[in-house]
Amino acid sequence: MARREIVVVGGGMAGLSAALIARQIGHDVLLVDPLAGGGQLVNIGRIENYPGLGEVRGFDLGPELAARVMDAGVEFELSQVTRLARGADGIELALDSGRTLSAATVILAMGSTVRRAGIEGEEEFQGRGVSYCGVCDGPFFAGKTVVVAGGGDSAADEAAHLATLAARVVLVHPGRAMHAMAIARARIEAARNVERVHESRVMRIIGGPDGVTAVVARHEGSGGERELAADGAFLYAGLEPSTAFLRGAVELDAAGHVITDARLDTSVPGVMAAGDIRGGSARLLIAAAGDGASAAVRASQWLAEGGRRARERAGL
Repeated sequence: MARREIVVVGGGMAGLSAALIARQIGHDVLLVDPLAGGGQLVNIGRIENYPGLGEVRGFDLGPELAARVMDAGVEFELSQVTRLARGADGIELALDSGRTLSAATVILAMGSTVRRAGIEGEEEFQGRGVSYCGVCDGPFFAGKTVVVAGGGDSAADEAAHLATLAARVVLVHPGRAMHAMAIARARIEAARNVERVHESRVMRIIGGPDGVTAVVARHEGSGGERELAADGAFLYAGLEPSTAFLRGAVELDAAGHVITDARLDTSVPGVMAAGDIRGGSARLLIAAAGDGASAAVRASQWLAEGGRRARERAGL
């Protein structure tokens, strides 16, 4: 089992940034991710909050960043990490392929995954009208009616994107006002084919052999239910950190985020965390990139400190 200097787990903005900076510092770097093409970036139709880039599409930016990291000399392992443990000679990572990796230091940057809404009909019609990615599945609903459920940035961004494809978009969100960023809310207001259903939540999905035909929304105040005809339902119940395999191995907070100190060190010596999986993260692309760079610098420091300790033990 070959031992690597730095293994980065995750191919999103934080992971790609960490791998690039670590490689530019001069380290041997391996990046592990099932796709390694940008993580959640590829599900974003429009990015406007990354200084210096202007307006870009996430599904363009993700692969472009991955290609740059690969060109820098970072090796990619297209696998899923299933277990992390501190071994006698560093950090051991088990992969879904059955292989095991050994690293002097590890940077965790797996990002987040879409949380399931947990409503009736969601599982039954997943892939047959129920979706969690407007960028991926929006073209299937060109000229049709779709319902978007959620009041955050993801729901607002996806509703605005779907409005360029679907004939009609019904945005169902809790509360009187959405809690998305102002720039996202402005795009919703500007879209003439977006109808907002305030103070309501989607409770169940209705359909038949051919897929979704309607959703049922319940008003938060009155409790009354309303059936909304739809060809598709895009559900955005928020994101959750991709840290399931870390439970019992690394200290996590109640929501499953990795707990780190100011230097991005986790509870396991030699393991750092960066991006959305870290407790206290701003959950923005620019913050993820900064986290990745900082984690790379910290990993380099850790390697230098380890080498110094080894020389001291050898009496050199």
